[in-house]
Amino acid sequence: MKALVNASVAVVLAVSTTGGTHAVFGPGAAGDTCADAVSIGAGDTAFDTSGNTDSGVPIEGHCGAMGAMSRDIWFSYVPPVDGIVTASTCAAGSFDTSVLVYRGGTETCDAPAYVACSGDAEANGACQVYHSEARFVVAAGVEHLIRVGGYSGGEGGAGNLNLMVVEHVNPCHCPADLDASGDIGFSDILTIIGAWGPCGVPCPEDLSGNGSVDFADILALIATWGPCPAEYVLSNPFELPVPPEVATDGIFAIWWAPQFDHAGDTPVMFAQLNAIRQDCLENLGMQDPPNPDACFAYNVYIHHGANDGFPNGWSNGQGTDGFGMPYLTLPNGLQTDASNLYHEGFHIFQYSSASPGFGLPDSGWYVESSAQWYMAENLPNDERAFVEAGAIVANPQLALWHGFGNEAPGDPTDWLYQVRQYGMHTLLFYLTGVAGVDPDIITGGFYSGTDLRPQEHLHAQIGGTALRGHFADWAARNTGGLDYLTPVQVERARQEAETYGDPDNFHPYVASTSGLEIGTAWSFESCPGVPGASPCFEPRGWAYNVIRIENAQAAEYTFLLEGDGTGSEGAAAHFEGRIVVTGASGSTYSSLAMEDDVTGTGTVQAPAGTEVFLVVVSVPEHFTGNQKYGYHVDVERNPLASPVGSPVGAPPGSDERR
Repeated sequence: MKALVNASVAVVLAVSTTGGTHAVFGPGAAGDTCADAVSIGAGDTAFDTSGNTDSGVPIEGHCGAMGAMSRDIWFSYVPPVDGIVTASTCAAGSFDTSVLVYRGGTETCDAPAYVACSGDAEANGACQVYHSEARFVVAAGVEHLIRVGGYSGGEGGAGNLNLMVVEHVNPCHCPADLDASGDIGFSDILTIIGAWGPCGVPCPEDLSGNGSVDFADILALIATWGPCPAEYVLSNPFELPVPPEVATDGIFAIWWAPQFDHAGDTPVMFAQLNAIRQDCLENLGMQDPPNPDACFAYNVYIHHGANDGFPNGWSNGQGTDGFGMPYLTLPNGLQTDASNLYHEGFHIFQYSSASPGFGLPDSGWYVESSAQWYMAENLPNDERAFVEAGAIVANPQLALWHGFGNEAPGDPTDWLYQVRQYGMHTLLFYLTGVAGVDPDIITGGFYSGTDLRPQEHLHAQIGGTALRGHFADWAARNTGGLDYLTPVQVERARQEAETYGDPDNFHPYVASTSGLEIGTAWSFESCPGVPGASPCFEPRGWAYNVIRIENAQAAEYTFLLEGDGTGSEGAAAHFEGRIVVTGASGSTYSSLAMEDDVTGTGTVQAPAGTEVFLVVVSVPEHFTGNQKYGYHVDVERNPLASPVGSPVGAPPGSDERR
């Protein structure tokens, strides 16, 4: 057992309780349900889940390889001392296990309070191939439920649960907080009144320990009135040749190898991380990671690659340690970078997101785009705030939810495609910064419990008609030069895309022609299916195409858009259209008048020396997959005898760049 320390004073934990071997439970024995949990103590408990059924209690936490928790068995443990408990299923020849730990006894079975989890612990030759180890902080007399299940459906069998307890003062123990709210107040007094009179063991309402719930307990409660103490146990599960340095503030603990000096960095890091936490919890409806609820500090590591003793392969981001606690790794050089801390700091408060829809495979784009949005909201004029924007305009035909592992077959995997999910923060930034969407809508879905995907959540909260309009306006503004960003940001985005993107994967325009080539009329089919024709880049769901016209002479253009009624896999189509005229003085924007969901027309006059763009926007009420939405465009061109005015200004209703 490694040394664990209190958040303010280094204290080596020296007292260990291992206990002995308990009874073996056979098939169909007690423990098959939460309400029938088996009472155990420290040490070894043999069990057999061959005859158990699945309890069906939802799997909480973000531990890797949790699996199905099949044929689970429930145990009840009441620690005799404050301390840190390690629950291990190490047993040679046993099955692939997972472990979940809850605070409270069988009276909480309807809504057990998650504390810790473990899927696969670090490999150990003395154990089965995949065993579990969950570590959690306990207070003397406070019951916990420990649930052991199999990884695969129907998996179970003989096994062993070992509880090792290391005595240690629990700085988070707040016995008068009877309703576990984090505050001692009137609700706790009502709990005492409800349990009034003599009581047995355990009796958490007997704060005075006199065997009865009475006025002495009310006085004991009043003496500790207010917020519970907020200290956290430090636990560094990673081996180092020399004990690391550590600094703490709030829920955060920052660690680094002792041969380096980062003491001067920590005040900057703590100030920003604590401000992010306050904003996320108080203003954005988000929640803490599981660490503080389990009485552990949230670990942040500053690492130097192969030059320190931390695990090789660490990069820049959040992980989960072997005990089910998330942590953050920051490469040296990025630990005080404000933009990086805003992005990674936001991830910390996404971690416990409980909304099923936000955990689906085609929802992954939103984790990164919303973190980038949060960074951009806080650093709106930073040169690097939108470096991924070039990936959006390079391939506007990709689905809104395009992301890692969510590509269509045959999609390239170079920079332009892989960073797109980060660059979609341009849409979120446009929604809140220009279109006036409430920022709470951007973050509210993480903890709302919704089954909707993020893209569906935005549609439902903003409204389908409004979101379609905002999305089409955003697409037009992207086409008009990303003019909702600063010129420096636009130039940096261009440089980033040209530096890191494959030139063969730039497809900003689905067609490019000139007014002279058009003559008086021209037609375009999004995917004609003619042998030898150019590759097809029809827009996918919530995506767009751009048709570019070089306009050397003043002319009037009329566009007729006729979309296919359904997508390539049968989803009902819906189109919007925007016309952009760009010249030396800026861009003007107008909309196609849509006769129905797929048909629209629009006319614009363009001065000589400008470019005219038709933006065909696919916004179906379908929010998954990579089907394509075909269309046909007819263009009429009428030369103008007299020049028209130069395009100036921004789209109607837009705000100044903040």
